[in-house]
Amino acid sequence: MSAYLRELVRLLVVPAAAGVILGGFDPLPVLAYSPPDLTPRSISNEEQVGGADVSTQPRTFKGVRYRPGVMQGAQNLWPWVATGTLTIGADAVVFQSKKINLTIPVTKIWAVSSERLSDGHITWMLVQYDEAGSLKGAGFEEAQRMFGPDDYEAILGELHLAEARSRSDPTSVWSERPLGTGADEGLVEMRHYAFRIPGTGGWTFERPGGPFEEVVLTKLLYGDAGHVQIRILRNQIFSSKLVKASAQKNADKIRGDEKKTMLREGVKRGLYQLHDVSMDDATISDKHFYFMDYTTETSTDLEPSSLYLYFPHERDNTSFIMVVYTAVLAKRPGVIDNSKPDLMIVLKSLELKNVD
Repeated sequence: MSAYLRELVRLLVVPAAAGVILGGFDPLPVLAYSPPDLTPRSISNEEQVGGADVSTQPRTFKGVRYRPGVMQGAQNLWPWVATGTLTIGADAVVFQSKKINLTIPVTKIWAVSSERLSDGHITWMLVQYDEAGSLKGAGFEEAQRMFGPDDYEAILGELHLAEARSRSDPTSVWSERPLGTGADEGLVEMRHYAFRIPGTGGWTFERPGGPFEEVVLTKLLYGDAGHVQIRILRNQIFSSKLVKASAQKNADKIRGDEKKTMLREGVKRGLYQLHDVSMDDATISDKHFYFMDYTTETSTDLEPSSLYLYFPHERDNTSFIMVVYTAVLAKRPGVIDNSKPDLMIVLKSLELKNVD
């Protein structure tokens, strides 16, 4: 991953000067590599609402410590800001204390993890969630008990089930409406953008979770010839320097750094060869995209790929959309990449629902 994309990941949460930053956020994709697991994630019966092993009855835990995603001012003198009651139900995660009332709707949860944060000696249960289009974090930890059972694993398990419910309730995050006669054609609605699934058949849909509001479309090619993948991600920018920079400058930096990274991390290490790198911009359905085409080659595969960047404004962007197209093709006669028109369907239909 390039230094520039790492900087965007670092700045995704809060500006560095704002306070302590919660860790555990997923990195942006390394463009030259394909995910090893091509099977779209599906919610198991145990994870589904109404599944055999998932109770949607609220569970309440007392004596739970809470800290927000950013600790500021006097808060930094103590690793938590309140101790209260945590209730995890079918629809929401609710923390209540004398001074704090926090409600996180299950449909807003992006990820749940265990993290050692700024204080170093406490392993926090971290809930990453969306609030009015911004990524937030809430850390929970069981207060130390001299007597009685330890609830840490039970709390973490319930939070993971809440995360699973957020993914297994697609109507709250995206909807797929049949259009025309294509069985796979439909409208995918995320919180901040929407697009159409190509109606050419064979595409599978996945929403991996994480902070980037990501959608992954995958198509397996006939006869083990390879696969094609289209990834759509929304990236937030909090650095005032990056916000004020022009879309052209940010796009040039991202594309230039990715080329350098592929040369340094892939070509020089003998992992693949890099061919046909070109950069340009284009207007597609009244949207201005900055793109980079390139092909990587190994002893067994060719990977023609494209990176498209869409900034809503010429300047003052607090977010942008990244679309990554990758075709992994077996190096044998007759195998060609004929799915690029499907990428154009996605780009033409892409619409922002909230421009911030």
